[in-house]
Amino acid sequence: MKIGILTHPLQSNYGGILQALALKGVLECLGHSVLILDRRHNLPRWKKWVKYVINILNGRTGRCAGQIDSRVTFINNLFKRTPEIFSHKRLVKEIRKNKIEAVIIGSDQVWNSGFCKLRDLDYWGGFLNECDVNVLSYAASMGIPEWTYDSKTTRKIVDLLKKFNGISVRETHIIPVLTEIGINNAQWVLDPTLLHDPEFYEQYITHRTGKSHEPYIFIYWMGDESLIPQIPEKYSCLPIVKCNLADNDNNMSVESWLAHIKNADLVITNSFHGCALSIVHEKHFIPYIHPNYVESRLITLFRKLGLDTKLDNPYCMEDYEQVAEAINMYRKESVGFIKNSLI
Repeated sequence: MKIGILTHPLQSNYGGILQALALKGVLECLGHSVLILDRRHNLPRWKKWVKYVINILNGRTGRCAGQIDSRVTFINNLFKRTPEIFSHKRLVKEIRKNKIEAVIIGSDQVWNSGFCKLRDLDYWGGFLNECDVNVLSYAASMGIPEWTYDSKTTRKIVDLLKKFNGISVRETHIIPVLTEIGINNAQWVLDPTLLHDPEFYEQYITHRTGKSHEPYIFIYWMGDESLIPQIPEKYSCLPIVKCNLADNDNNMSVESWLAHIKNADLVITNSFHGCALSIVHEKHFIPYIHPNYVESRLITLFRKLGLDTKLDNPYCMEDYEQVAEAINMYRKESVGFIKNSLI
């Protein structure tokens, strides 16, 4: 089956790239071919041409301004993508032209209302009335706890969701939110990055960075570094490798980012996918859980995997034997959801 993945644009966010790569990997193992539907926010025709000219002048044809070359190369080498899609009409055209048989919406915050409103209702299946395809969501997230759509838009979304072959979410709190608007068949699944063993990621670590023969701390951070947790005394003498996604000078490749997590003695992060990849590689990690609703994604993850103590004591050690049992169970359920939804 030819499947289109409708996810966040693949730009410079390591987690976004890895979750798309992981979902693609599962689908290919199931015998499907995969195309990324490169949906961007809506732009009028004249703005598209301005964007195109700017990219040419900057020597970045086919890329988003601000992307790092190494990450662009990684994306271009590993993903088949449509051209950038700036309208609902163009998305419908690409689905038809590429003879897509099924569309998977997700993962990550593809149902965040601020993100969706710039893309019509396409991430809620808005193309369903014009395209004869199966549609499902995989580990979709809203990023906020409340439903923020008006009644008219809500009715449209409900009508579209009722046509889905399967609905799955990444945070358990979304299930009652959907139930309240009349959608009763949503289920929780693992984030795509957790569907694979370390060996899956090993094939992409071509740069053996991270000083695998020397102990070090890897800090993967997004934003304000004053919030970075204190380093435990046990690790205080170790050198630190830092990667801040908000730093415009950050030029770490995806391969190097993976290697630094894999080889670190300690990972400190405020990123969901930083935590997820630390768990995959059974690393000791210290998460920063910001006291707001966005971190419901980490709360769900830790509770599902038996890492509840991280919520009260981020410094505690992980029982990876127990975590492995939970992940193996949820992997079977999550892949089973994909298989059943594509029938």
